[in-house]
Amino acid sequence: MSEKKTKRRIATIIAILLLLLWWWWPTDPFAKVHELQAELFGNDGAVAPEQRQAKFAELRSEISKLTPEQRAHLASERQKRMRDRMSHYSEMTAEQKKAFLDQQIDQSLQSQQQSPRGGWGGGGAGSGPPAATPDDKEKRRQERLDSTTPEFRAQMDQFRHDMAQRRQERGLPPGRG
Repeated sequence: MSEKKTKRRIATIIAILLLLLWWWWPTDPFAKVHELQAELFGNDGAVAPEQRQAKFAELRSEISKLTPEQRAHLASERQKRMRDRMSHYSEMTAEQKKAFLDQQIDQSLQSQQQSPRGGWGGGGAGSGPPAATPDDKEKRRQERLDSTTPEFRAQMDQFRHDMAQRRQERGLPPGRG
């Protein structure tokens, strides 16, 4: 009988340890962020207009929970996607570029129309980060220069130029940035 009790106790202890291990096992800190990004920015992520603002707030909240190193990692992921996108854009034919630009413009216009304020962002007065000082702006500018290549900057400049030109051809005002 005591051998049976011993086995039962050992099994119980193992079960408790496994439960504790599962409970405290480190999870992917980016899982929720990536899930929200996929919903908001993915091809199939058509979030209802009335939910967009709440989803963006949730995304900002999840990002704020990350450590500075994790936020830097997230930023590097975003930069890599943008580099890949600009590299792909620079290799397109003129017709493909026109179609791509039209798609980007249409998405932008749709996003603006769905915004509760008919414009960009969702915050009112006092929302967002505090105004940056000239030194802060210069520091961020220098960080962007340090984290990008001249080739990428040239591709971005060409993309912005092409976008502005295509918006003008379509009779639209210049876009942001």
